[in-house]
Amino acid sequence: MQFLKKGKRRKIKAKRWTTQKIRRAYLNAIHDVWSLCIRYRDERCVWCGSTNMLQAHHIVAKSMLGGKLPGLWDYDNGMSLCYRCHIHKLKADPDAYIEVRDNFLISKGLSYQILRDRFDLRTKFHISEIKGIYNWVLCVDLLKLDSQFQENIDKITKRYLSKIEG
Repeated sequence: MQFLKKGKRRKIKAKRWTTQKIRRAYLNAIHDVWSLCIRYRDERCVWCGSTNMLQAHHIVAKSMLGGKLPGLWDYDNGMSLCYRCHIHKLKADPDAYIEVRDNFLISKGLSYQILRDRFDLRTKFHISEIKGIYNWVLCVDLLKLDSQFQENIDKITKRYLSKIEG
């Protein structure tokens, strides 16, 4: 207990990692690893071919997935777009984007409907399952490692998970 000047008591709360904070840390780490893997795989903007300021774009929108975790970070549910295409061209010309998206999926042997139907229907996950998804993302996506890529993964893990596990 700590006493204040006016004689009121205030409990000092120890900093605890609640399940919600741990879950959020893992989700952030998963998203960053997924984004890095998508940008590493494509190496350039699928739309214009630029290599500047690449961002990972969800092909099936996050809002359409309704928080379905496996769909959010499915390796096939991402493509690299540069900042200009991701922010400006996507909204300005949705028909051209649909054509680019469909050509990208055809090159991978997929279609938009197949991709949407693939995702699990569950929306709630236990923290142990989220940790499992994180480990799965690391195992699947790290098959094509080089040293710089590994350093980036280590930075992501340190940023989000070192406080929890350390």
